[in-house]
Amino acid sequence: MTELSIHLTNINGTGARQLVSSLLPAMRANGTCDLQFCYLSDDEFGNRLEAVLKGAQVVKYRRRLPNALSRLFECLAYRGDPSDTSPLLVLGDVPLRTGRRQILLLHKPGLVAIGPLPGGVQGIKLLVERQILRANLRYTDLVIVQTAHMEARFRSLYPDYAGDVLVLPQPVPVWASRALDPARGRQTDPSAGKLNLFYPAASYPHKNHALLGRLPDGSSDLDEIVGRLALTIDPGSKLAPGLPWVDCVGLLDHERVIEEYLRSDALLFLSRSESFGFPLIEAMTLGLPIVCPDLPYAREICGDQAIYFRDDDPGSLRLAILGLSERILGGWRPDWTDRLKVLPANWGDMVARLLQRIEQMGSQDAEPRSQMAGPRRLWLAQDLKDRPGITQANCSED
Repeated sequence: MTELSIHLTNINGTGARQLVSSLLPAMRANGTCDLQFCYLSDDEFGNRLEAVLKGAQVVKYRRRLPNALSRLFECLAYRGDPSDTSPLLVLGDVPLRTGRRQILLLHKPGLVAIGPLPGGVQGIKLLVERQILRANLRYTDLVIVQTAHMEARFRSLYPDYAGDVLVLPQPVPVWASRALDPARGRQTDPSAGKLNLFYPAASYPHKNHALLGRLPDGSSDLDEIVGRLALTIDPGSKLAPGLPWVDCVGLLDHERVIEEYLRSDALLFLSRSESFGFPLIEAMTLGLPIVCPDLPYAREICGDQAIYFRDDDPGSLRLAILGLSERILGGWRPDWTDRLKVLPANWGDMVARLLQRIEQMGSQDAEPRSQMAGPRRLWLAQDLKDRPGITQANCSED
């Protein structure tokens, strides 16, 4: 049996919550995973997770200070249950100061982004998170990322980290694997009428919705081939008033997301920064074509089967959509077989891979890294070196 505790007090983004909601039931179903303690936020999401954690000791954490300040104290002065000595899996992007073995799941691309930080409060928050991550890596024995691209960026920005890094992609979320069955049948005929496109993403800057607003008003060639692009952002958005086919439908529940996928001819994915990108995996599972930015994260996941465009060029996006229409009318369909083989077959398989690595880590004779490393001071100024100013960039919030 592999004893393990899991820390989940800072799970806020949609992608992170989908991951946790799929991971925990798979851990409970695994016969070799002995969950000891689960540290949860004292809110609606934490209550939902508690329902699948029977047998484990649940510790609820209620933030009485503003979230960012409370999280700062939690990372720098962590106080877990004194009787909890099992390895700690932290899902929250920033490791804790603890003397036990610690595994960090890092899924926030902003923490490994190359280039200038965002401006304003967001930039300050990210700067502090990076410095805490840098300082607390000495307490971390294993970092888990979802792509080789994330691993390369992590090692580039944090070269002092001498621990292990495990690239562990995730399968399609459980809710989607149960519902996105290619055998259910499509609700549209991709060879008839105009294209129906779908982009499920919140309105964070790095999701790059603004690129649509830079398409010329009255783009007659696109108006002739695109019937609808469904965006899961505020219906009152004035994103692209000159494009009649842009439909802002707001936040959708899982059932309505499934409906949108089944009536869509392709996924249009605009994001400039992703740790993984669940919609890409969902679209691949359904066999849908994908139009996405020509960026390393997308290339790693989609290979040569996607249609790519330059993420900062509306003209390139226009040509990609036109190319999609031409290919579909010619009878083309992508073959995602090889790309899906790279992923774990299911969440049980993913958990088995994770536990195997944790068990290997636990069988080593070496002391936890926190007992081997010397003291290290936290300097916020270090991340500002060689940066004349903090300017607007696009970093993930989820």
